[in-house]
Amino acid sequence: MADRLGPDWTDVLAARDQARRERAEAARHTPLPVAQARIVHLDRELNGPLRLLPQLTPEEQRLNRSRLEASLKAA
Repeated sequence: MADRLGPDWTDVLAARDQARRERAEAARHTPLPVAQARIVHLDRELNGPLRLLPQLTPEEQRLNRSRLEASLKAA
């Protein structure tokens, strides 16, 4: 993560997570227009459900956890 997002990667991830939560909250109160809903429906029919990202290995999880803990201690 640090290689990809830079030394302040924890702040970047926190900002992305906050933005995702805000978009999800707004989507609950604002339904898609009919045209966009049709596109989503057609996409699901043609391509199937959204594919999940590959899972991290236990070693990758441990490494990310240690980096996160080191970053929190430094802050």
